[in-house]
Amino acid sequence: MTARKYLPTRAAAVYDTWGSKVPGKIAFFSSEDSTRPEGRPDLPLVALGGVDDSYPPQKKSFLMLQYMWQHYGRKFEWFLRADDDVYVRTDRLESFLRSVDSRRAHFIGQAGRGNQEEFGLLSLEYDENFCMGGPGVLISRETLSRVAPHLKHCLKNLYTTHEDVELGRCVQKFAGIPCTWSYEVSLTNLFHTVDIALNAHGII
Repeated sequence: MTARKYLPTRAAAVYDTWGSKVPGKIAFFSSEDSTRPEGRPDLPLVALGGVDDSYPPQKKSFLMLQYMWQHYGRKFEWFLRADDDVYVRTDRLESFLRSVDSRRAHFIGQAGRGNQEEFGLLSLEYDENFCMGGPGVLISRETLSRVAPHLKHCLKNLYTTHEDVELGRCVQKFAGIPCTWSYEVSLTNLFHTVDIALNAHGII
């Protein structure tokens, strides 16, 4: 995700570095009034209708996921939701995703429950968490397929102003899974050993 004012800088920098190495498709999701920067007709921009660059970006995030599902849901196995100031080691990401069973519902990222000041104010149950948006979030096709039909409902029923908390709540409710805790990444039931040709793709 990005904003109109960052298209010539952050978005362009991403595309000129690691973004061009994504083994799949990359897109920059921005506000409805966004246009490609001068001299950058190559920048893959998606201007989301009815979306502005106001913060927090709940509407932008949820409509971005809806767009991903509608346009790419049958084409890719993995989807990456990331901000325009993140750097991704695409080689390591691809290697990791090739080891994970994409047929299952996964919601992978840096799990959190809010800081000490926010504890008890995010309307989370004692066993609930969310994937923090800053480092980026990986969503399997199965997860997106479960959540996509309910994104508008989730957007109309927000409990906080935190986009990542609300996405986690929506995934928990409609996909039935939390953000993957770090210790779970090493568990065998997360991985599969079948040697198949797996396309690990991401959309930003």
